[in-house]
Amino acid sequence: MFPDCCGSQTLGPNFPGLRGGKLSTPTVDGSVVYTLSKMGDLFCLDAATGKVKWEVNVNRKLGFALPTWSFSSSPLALRFCLDVR
Repeated sequence: MFPDCCGSQTLGPNFPGLRGGKLSTPTVDGSVVYTLSKMGDLFCLDAATGKVKWEVNVNRKLGFALPTWSFSSSPLALRFCLDVR
């Protein structure tokens, strides 16, 4: 289990951002949490409830190939942009 960083929510094994496993650190930006799974699933979650606000698979959406060591970058929230490398 991950530490409780979002109110009463804990990021356990059924947390949506862990689909396929996880190598990155979740990013908290105000009332939302961004996380990227090893398989390229990018999630935006409500920080208070943990509910998925939106999700996208960067492999399918942007045509990326799955990297040799999977996706492992932590999303970076910059004003009106979300940077995932």
